Amino acid sequence: MAHHRPTPLGSKTIAWCVIALIFSSKVSLGFSDVQLQTKSVVKVVVSGAGPASLLFSYAFLQNTPPNVQIQMFDKVMDVKHENSTNKEDAKDLLSYAFGFGLGGRAFHHLENACSKDVAEKVKAIGAPTPTGSLYITNRRDMVAIMKKCLLKEFPNRVTITHGAKVTSVNQDGTAANVVFLDNETKGVIPYDLLVAGDGIRSSIRDNLVERKLIKCKSYLRPVLWKALQLPPQPNVAETSFLPFHIHQKGEPQEYGALLPKFGGKFVLLSFWNLSRNKKEQQTNSFQSTSVEEFQTKLQTIFPNITCLPDETVLQQYLDQTPGTETYRKLNQHAVPSLRVAFIGDASVGMYSHMGQGVASAFERASLLASTLTSSDSFLNRVQDKNQMKTALENFSDISVKQGNAIVDLNLLAHLTYNPRFKKYMVDMRTLSPKLNSPELQYSDIQKDYKWKVRLTKLLWRFERLSMNSMKYN
Repeated sequence: MAHHRPTPLGSKTIAWCVIALIFSSKVSLGFSDVQLQTKSVVKVVVSGAGPASLLFSYAFLQNTPPNVQIQMFDKVMDVKHENSTNKEDAKDLLSYAFGFGLGGRAFHHLENACSKDVAEKVKAIGAPTPTGSLYITNRRDMVAIMKKCLLKEFPNRVTITHGAKVTSVNQDGTAANVVFLDNETKGVIPYDLLVAGDGIRSSIRDNLVERKLIKCKSYLRPVLWKALQLPPQPNVAETSFLPFHIHQKGEPQEYGALLPKFGGKFVLLSFWNLSRNKKEQQTNSFQSTSVEEFQTKLQTIFPNITCLPDETVLQQYLDQTPGTETYRKLNQHAVPSLRVAFIGDASVGMYSHMGQGVASAFERASLLASTLTSSDSFLNRVQDKNQMKTALENFSDISVKQGNAIVDLNLLAHLTYNPRFKKYMVDMRTLSPKLNSPELQYSDIQKDYKWKVRLTKLLWRFERLSMNSMKYN
């Protein structure tokens, strides 16, 4: 928008300005221009463009009128579907290794919150495990498909800005502060609702914790992990799920699996325990210090692995910083006074042990969308602060209960991977079907394992680490 030198206003011009202001709701600062925004436009700002944010947006827009619009910000630059491009350099191979396990609960929410078509497209790029109960799905591929479906379904109601993140909320809950990462410029974006789906390192959550509007309990699991994508293997069946477990006296135990991936590829996912007696921690799978050592140890554990990425990729893998796993609980998943709600990893931090990260995120996102659009219309809630407050409180109460339940269930990993408590470990062949059933609530499943959860919490108190205890965090 061009800016011109102001000219003197006549009486008629002033009169028309007054009329225009009467029929407008607010003057808002956008990226660079001052805009006049009418009452007919309702803006929902979504921070983060991951699976939870995309599912929420799809479900929410299906049940709101056309004048409700979503403005999404994501700090990650736009990514393409791996299988839509021939480019697979070393960086792509590493970044595409990260994936999810999607079961019945996750697909139930995808189908009901979005559509059967979206669920089928996501399932099509997953690799089924031997039992067929889980599909190992690459995160970036899934996000690309969900984003494409969202923009196709609602082309005029969604805008996604990549390379930008929402950092904080103003004092009265009417606008969010945004930083554009390419040039570090800042903007103030007005909103009628702010949905924080900005991940495990949520800036919005941290801002509100600092302002003491919510309470957050966070700890690290005493393990590190890495994932590496491997090419197709002629001597390994495409649906193979091959676990491994290494335990040597005096050394940290290591465990993980060779997982199937779409297109006949595989992912090596490995975890290893931190040693409390060593200043220098293990930073790589199989305690490898060189490409040659890693290749030898990998093929010793998996003799049928004959095709490996080139040495450049393997060296980058060894140079990568290991990942961590977080236990996180919030006392509430919404701040009604500021019209802010939390979904995904921004609200719940859990171990990967149960494979419920995506299912839980979808469940919270679907719950938020349905709570905001059920009974009274969303527009009524925007105009009536009490209605919005009640809706966000109801969402928070249910989301906290179910989110905390699956967080605690994942603590059973402390029993599973502790040799001293092996006799108490949970049989995942019994638990997994319950977790993946959309008919069962996490809180009800937790009751079935109540005494084991209590036992593992005692163990967890001795093993957990503070968030600042590792340089990897």
